[in-house]
Amino acid sequence: MMVTSPTVDTPEETIENDGFFPNIELAPFREANRIDGTITTLRLRHCIVNQVINVNRQLAVLKAEQIVAGVEKLADIDAPKIDGSNTYVHHYLRAVGCLVKAEVIETYRDFDTTTAGRETADQLTPNIEDLRRNAYWAISDLLNSPHSNVELI
Repeated sequence: MMVTSPTVDTPEETIENDGFFPNIELAPFREANRIDGTITTLRLRHCIVNQVINVNRQLAVLKAEQIVAGVEKLADIDAPKIDGSNTYVHHYLRAVGCLVKAEVIETYRDFDTTTAGRETADQLTPNIEDLRRNAYWAISDLLNSPHSNVELI
């Protein structure tokens, strides 16, 4: 039997976004990104707010273009819908989720300073890089840009 730390969020807890980008509901966000209750709600909120600011800044041009085109919310962009939301919302939540998870791993991996704890932290380092890559790919998808750029010198 696997024991996990309980989550400490109530279903109503939400981080309100800027009106264009979607709000973040904490309980589903925790579950989707596998962030258990050892990360307190206050700490999780702090990480989410940091990364929402980060992603929103990177998508400022997209937001401005869409507002000029008469689109009021990311969810209103004409795009295919998957599981009830358009693909832009899915990419946005993936970008924020991956960056939050990377920040959580980086910031809170120092709890256990035993040898086993250090080894676990070392094993998580590649995951951090993968999470950041996935986040930037999601942002690239939102901006309709390629995942990588190659230049000949």
